[in-house]
Amino acid sequence: MDGLATWAALAIAACGFGGTIWAILVNRQALQTQNTMMFFERYSRFDEAAPPELINHGEQLLAELAPETRQQVLASARAYFNLCGEEYALGTKNRIDQDFWQIWLDSLKNRMTQPVWQDCWRELEAGYRAQTDFWDFMWMGTPDLPDNGPPHLRHGELVANPAS
Repeated sequence: MDGLATWAALAIAACGFGGTIWAILVNRQALQTQNTMMFFERYSRFDEAAPPELINHGEQLLAELAPETRQQVLASARAYFNLCGEEYALGTKNRIDQDFWQIWLDSLKNRMTQPVWQDCWRELEAGYRAQTDFWDFMWMGTPDLPDNGPPHLRHGELVANPAS
């Protein structure tokens, strides 16, 4: 009888362990979904509040803007780059769903093709030098890293300097 009780206890412990692992995996997926939704909401709020000079896809340069508009554009661009820095930090730790990462990366690359966004980065980049990995990613591309990082780390893409 003792042998049967031992086996029963082991089976119960194994089921409990398996249930714990399953709960962790489900919880991780739920947290990633929640995180993705939070970032979509934050980017949506950014786009709603941003000056039209940042949203319209014109060829306007930062230097061509009136001083007050220029300050608004730079403040909004700083908020966007701060959000991107958070996104980048989470992405490099694989804490962001790969599909969302690609959406974010494509959006960032699209914005950075616009002269006003390039001007904003050039104006603000010094404030991001302490975040060396993000700064490198934005300005110069990324070093080769192991294959467990987000897609951009495996391809060494340039973002803020598309002509290079």
